[in-house]
Amino acid sequence: MMKIFSVNDERSVAGFYIFIYFLIFILTAFFYRNFFSIVVTTFAIVLILEPMVELLMRIKGMVRTLAMSIALTLFFFSFLILMVLLTPQVIRQAGNFYNFLVNFFENKEWEVYFENYPDIKENISNILENIQPKFLSFVADSIAQITKTTPQVVSFFFYVILGSIYLSIYLPEFKRNIGRMFPRKVRNYAVEFLRDGYKQLRQYVVSLFIVAMIVGV
Repeated sequence: MMKIFSVNDERSVAGFYIFIYFLIFILTAFFYRNFFSIVVTTFAIVLILEPMVELLMRIKGMVRTLAMSIALTLFFFSFLILMVLLTPQVIRQAGNFYNFLVNFFENKEWEVYFENYPDIKENISNILENIQPKFLSFVADSIAQITKTTPQVVSFFFYVILGSIYLSIYLPEFKRNIGRMFPRKVRNYAVEFLRDGYKQLRQYVVSLFIVAMIVGV
């Protein structure tokens, strides 16, 4: 490593270590996709809730554990209500969409638009009749796959909830000790970079969440 970076170039050495850790983190997405998804989702939830926790601590004078408990409860309770309200509608709309496609192909509804163009109507009819079985089968399989993945989704959110609770409790301690992952000579530079990156990432994630909520409403 000393051949690549100068001994005095401590910022470059810190950047090298950060790059290696980041590369290891990204590689987990290829080898442990479920674990990676849980970690990323958990971290995003904690980032979203942290401003609320800080607000409760500053205004209400709560300790961090109580403030985070309230924030997590409100977040997951709201999410649960949203899922209960939306899931039946999504299932109903998926069924209606499939029935619409079946009627569209069975009644050959496209022919109405090409009554004055018999050649075009015949060509389009031949094309759609050929793709009809595979297309309807694909849609039906996609809808069925959604129901099959329900246990996996439940398991995913179970671990996300546990991970969110664990990370929210130990996040301050993790921040204090993250510098130990780097050599003492470059520790200050690495911690400074990670602190700035964390602030920028939190602002970005919170902004995305707010925009998503506004668009959803």
